[in-house]
Amino acid sequence: MAIQAAAILLISLPAFPFMAYGCRGIWNSADSRAADMAEMKEQFAENEKMLEAQQTEAVPIPEEKGAESRPALDHVACIGDSVMLGSAMALRDVLPDCYIDAKVSRYVGAGLDVARQMNQMGVLGNTVVVSLGTNGPLDGQYEEETRGLLDYLGPDRHIFWVTVHCPATSWQDSNNAYLRQIARAYPNVTLVDWQGEVTKHPEWLGGDNIHPNNEGTAAYAALIHDAIVSKM
Repeated sequence: MAIQAAAILLISLPAFPFMAYGCRGIWNSADSRAADMAEMKEQFAENEKMLEAQQTEAVPIPEEKGAESRPALDHVACIGDSVMLGSAMALRDVLPDCYIDAKVSRYVGAGLDVARQMNQMGVLGNTVVVSLGTNGPLDGQYEEETRGLLDYLGPDRHIFWVTVHCPATSWQDSNNAYLRQIARAYPNVTLVDWQGEVTKHPEWLGGDNIHPNNEGTAAYAALIHDAIVSKM
């Protein structure tokens, strides 16, 4: 028995360093994800404060400036979920006077109320960026809400809808396919293909593979800015 135990120990010993290395990898990965989450929450909190201040500082768009006379990058209204919230400061860098309303866990059904509130405040400009679809489907049971938002914004506004990147969900691909249908059906809707770009640049994403990191928020904002400039 002693000989057998010794043999088993000798066979097993070489595996111990690999097991320890594997455990260390798991711990490091968990630590990295925790750090990412903490950084993301801090980023959200900072951006939420900025958006709260924005509400008291918002200046209604002057009525004498007609929709068709305004430059494309002036008075852009942005409606979105946590992906846009995390990128809010980067958006303000490239669209300095934009008005942003973005919240964690927002789904498309909330978009119409946000648009109405913006309109009442006088900050719903001629150019609207929508970044909704991460937190649930856009078609099927929510198609009425999606169409309702588009119809409320109307045919005279330029709408830029950002495609979604949420690979762990069942609705990422169907949402993006539906958005392509929307863009064909509504001549004033332009897709901003965040999904297409970020798939080529995984280094733009945090540990959850959904929300952009600092490099990613800059890329997200630049993509929206360039889409507006190119279209307008």
